[in-house]
Amino acid sequence: MKTPAQEGDSSKRPRPSSVSIDHGRHGLIRAAVRLVRKRTGRHLTVRQLVADAVDSWIRQIERDYNDGRPLDPDTTPMPPGRNIDTT
Repeated sequence: MKTPAQEGDSSKRPRPSSVSIDHGRHGLIRAAVRLVRKRTGRHLTVRQLVADAVDSWIRQIERDYNDGRPLDPDTTPMPPGRNIDTT
């Protein structure tokens, strides 16, 4: 069964999630994207780099904490997190 997003029905697509990334990490992400583009010619985007990183973490968490089984998506909103001190 296809999701509304896969069907192309934009009226039923979930709104994108918003995640705050501190300026230092965001700058490193941009630097990494530009370096990959320069060295490989691949048109990597910030969105793709972040998605690949999240996918990698999810696979590791599934292996380490969920007996290798895929996680089921959780749609329950999370409470706001605390600020991370990056200094």
